[in-house]
Amino acid sequence: MLTKFAISRTHSIIISICLTSVFFFSLLHTNAQSKRANVWYVSEGIGYDFNCNPPCTNQLGGLGDAKSSATICDKNGALQFYTDNETIWNWKHQVMANGTGLYSCRWAQQGSVIVPLSTNPFQYYLITCDDLRYPVIANAQFICSDINPVSYILSLNLIDMSANNFNGQVLIKNKVIYGSGHVMSTIAAVKHANTKDTWIMTYDFKINRFVSLLLTDCGIQETVISPDLGIVVFLEKNTITFSPKGDLFHIRTGYMLPESGSMIAHFDNSTGLAYNPIFFRGENTQSCFSVDNTYLYQAGGEIRYNISDLSDTAAIYASREKFDFGYGANFGVQNGPDGKVYFATNKPYYVTMNSVDQPSSAKTTYSTQLSTHITKPIQYAQLVAIAPNFVQSWFDPNFKEYEYGSPVIQYTRTCITSSARFIATGIPPATHYHWEIEEVGEAVKKYFDTDTITHAFAHSGKHRAKLIIDFSCKPDIITRNDIFVDDFPKKDFIKDVDVCIGDNYVLNAEPNQVQYLWNTGNTNPHQIGIAGNTYAVQVSNTCGQNTDSVYLKRINYKLPNLITPNNDSHNDTFEVESDETFEGNLEIYNSWGSMIYQNSKYKNTWPEQEIDEGVYYYRFSYSTCGPVNSWLQVIK
Repeated sequence: MLTKFAISRTHSIIISICLTSVFFFSLLHTNAQSKRANVWYVSEGIGYDFNCNPPCTNQLGGLGDAKSSATICDKNGALQFYTDNETIWNWKHQVMANGTGLYSCRWAQQGSVIVPLSTNPFQYYLITCDDLRYPVIANAQFICSDINPVSYILSLNLIDMSANNFNGQVLIKNKVIYGSGHVMSTIAAVKHANTKDTWIMTYDFKINRFVSLLLTDCGIQETVISPDLGIVVFLEKNTITFSPKGDLFHIRTGYMLPESGSMIAHFDNSTGLAYNPIFFRGENTQSCFSVDNTYLYQAGGEIRYNISDLSDTAAIYASREKFDFGYGANFGVQNGPDGKVYFATNKPYYVTMNSVDQPSSAKTTYSTQLSTHITKPIQYAQLVAIAPNFVQSWFDPNFKEYEYGSPVIQYTRTCITSSARFIATGIPPATHYHWEIEEVGEAVKKYFDTDTITHAFAHSGKHRAKLIIDFSCKPDIITRNDIFVDDFPKKDFIKDVDVCIGDNYVLNAEPNQVQYLWNTGNTNPHQIGIAGNTYAVQVSNTCGQNTDSVYLKRINYKLPNLITPNNDSHNDTFEVESDETFEGNLEIYNSWGSMIYQNSKYKNTWPEQEIDEGVYYYRFSYSTCGPVNSWLQVIK
């Protein structure tokens, strides 16, 4: 199954406002882990803000008797929105525009998870999972309204927090992304190996297989069905939990059944495949891994197992350690953004988050600092609350969130005798690479499916390279128009030139070379020359080097302002006096401004016929000299 839809990319900036429970902008939390999970909201609107140290609690949230939830913060830990799987509330704790009627249930065990888009800081995906409607429970309050016309599905919703005056709006709602099987109340998320995309995992009870969906910025792009792992999973009250490293996951293999227990399997976050399961008896509630994969924590009885050796299931069960917080039954457990593991426990009119303070330590230490008394009216004295569902990669202290950079083409200038190498940098691993080399005078050469290519050019000069990068989504197109391929530097690349005395002349060496060195010490391709001097330059490129020199010949001449064309062989013509013999350009104009004579190779011959006395005007130029504009008097 392959599903695509386009998402426009925007580049905008939002300033977080530092208000309690309103776009929390945290500078207090210094943990290296992601801050995406810094604010939690659970049953009866109870909130936990990990931007405080220790975490703050409040009852500002909009959730009622929800069993599970999902929340999301921006990169700075500022709350964006949260959901009970049926309704979405924004950072102001207001129902978001178009944020009702989601295809899930507030009593789902794992009803939703939120994933930020990597290329748009304001947009988020909310994935919801269908749940059993509890028809066997007599109390109608426990029955979710079946608004979904198709049961047992996964759905996608797109939220834009820049919409509606930055209060958020659901742009796409209830888009079915997996509906061919039978999924129920089971959904987990972990980042792809490229750190950009996200794997959404569920369990299809119809085919008894784990299903991984690759979520990109353009929606679901791939559906991967793992082979049979040999388990039987009861249809209700199951949860999948990934390790923060993303290489393991846990699921209960039953509920209130003799064969119920636990399964830990390996996960390939490059391919989305589950493999190599191990089984042991365990509790039938939510679980979480320590960040180093040493321990597995399970709710239901404050239990942990040492899973450092997955090959010895007997040792895993023998390592079972039980500790009692003393606060009633617990139903959920989750890693915290402060590096602790939190258990959600309940007793009448209280919800308590108890923490294991050093979850990777051999010695268990814990505290009960987040006990919250429910002060507002509630429907049930005995609450059932579990921690929100998150992308588990955010709890890995070594995880670095994908930053969308500026992809570039790296090219090393080369000689025509060698192949040029092109490398795509500044991007995570892409699905496809499509190179096009546009060489002057040649057909376009195309290369595919590699981030590095080599190309042998047939011609030196300036060429063009284009790269189309496909992230299984809308492609990025990068071009470079400055691909230089060198040939050996030419000889005699500076022409000899005559320069008028007192004038400067700009000498130009062969263009587009790598290095220039003039005998003046100048390293630019251009040199200002003065008549009467010799200039030499060495040019170098990837092929080699060459040297050329030039002498700027000084030209000195004198122009007349009076002639007497009376055929006495003295001052009869317009004579250019000079030590050198040369031919210039002469133009003669009468007093009316009309040109009466022009010769581009003038040799002191004007006037060549009879002319009247009077004042004439002329323009004379030679090589770099001139033009000189002046007047001439003719007397006979």
